[in-house]
Amino acid sequence: MAACSACASTSSSRRSASASSARSTTSTRRCPCQSALLKPYHVTTALEALKTLDALARNLAPETSFLDRHLAAFVASKIDMGKEIRLHELATLPALAHNGELVVLKILAKAQQKDDRLELTGLVTWAAMRIERMLDEIHNRPLRRSLKLQLRKLAGGGSLGELLSAVINRDVATQDHEGFAKAIALHQINSGQIERFRNPRLVQYYANDLGGKLATALSYFVLGITGYVTLTSVMGI
Repeated sequence: MAACSACASTSSSRRSASASSARSTTSTRRCPCQSALLKPYHVTTALEALKTLDALARNLAPETSFLDRHLAAFVASKIDMGKEIRLHELATLPALAHNGELVVLKILAKAQQKDDRLELTGLVTWAAMRIERMLDEIHNRPLRRSLKLQLRKLAGGGSLGELLSAVINRDVATQDHEGFAKAIALHQINSGQIERFRNPRLVQYYANDLGGKLATALSYFVLGITGYVTLTSVMGI
């Protein structure tokens, strides 16, 4: 009987621990987002977070940044995101590849993908305004102008994923990197030529060379005129 009593006690303890763990998990799941942006609204799900941000966009855009570790951690946990977000597509643009605000937007975009019918026009417009400011990190002026036009067109679509795909892709990074490399090479060539012409000896050499060519051309011209005059005099023309 003592053994049965001990078993019953152990079983009871296990059930109590299990119930306590379940309550703890439920409590964690219902814990509201601690982001300063969302805390006043008692947001407890990723969907609520997206909809609340969408509603707040009118008052917060474009000055308010999305760079908020509480927001990022909350949404990532709610959608069970296991891996850390890294923007490998922008590896040749370090200023954008390591931009924390872009990473948070990527997390929000993944949360929106959980509901294909969810349109977030306010939030996406806000995001487009923030990203447009980041584009100053792109050296290629025509590319930068083209991207800004794309952002403005996509802002009204309500999809964060489509908006981010215009910027977070390898083509953008490659075009900017290659264009910048060509610009640097051309600058070095031009700088070399400018330095050559600043050399007084070289300038004098070119001046003497040009002067010699002009003198030779003038001599031939005078010789031709003299010959013509002599010929006309002899022939009586």
